[in-house]
Amino acid sequence: LQGKSLIAWAVDVAKESGVFDAVCVSSEDQKILDIAKEAGADHALQRPSELSADNVPMSEVCLQLLEQFASEGTSYDAFGLMIPISPLR
Repeated sequence: LQGKSLIAWAVDVAKESGVFDAVCVSSEDQKILDIAKEAGADHALQRPSELSADNVPMSEVCLQLLEQFASEGTSYDAFGLMIPISPLR
């Protein structure tokens, strides 16, 4: 869309909203993670292969991310999910 990837749009919208303390992108694809970093994501995290299949519920992916942050000493009071294939938010 307008020369910008859907990932970059999602990161931009999240950052510009002022709602989030941090913007995180999770993917098994390094190209997506690189785009997320270039777009300004605070975290671009490699998704475990067991959570990368099309039939894995997003709730499991989100839970894994929150557990990873918690193991690193970071916690959040709220969590939002922005799916990049829905760019018109």
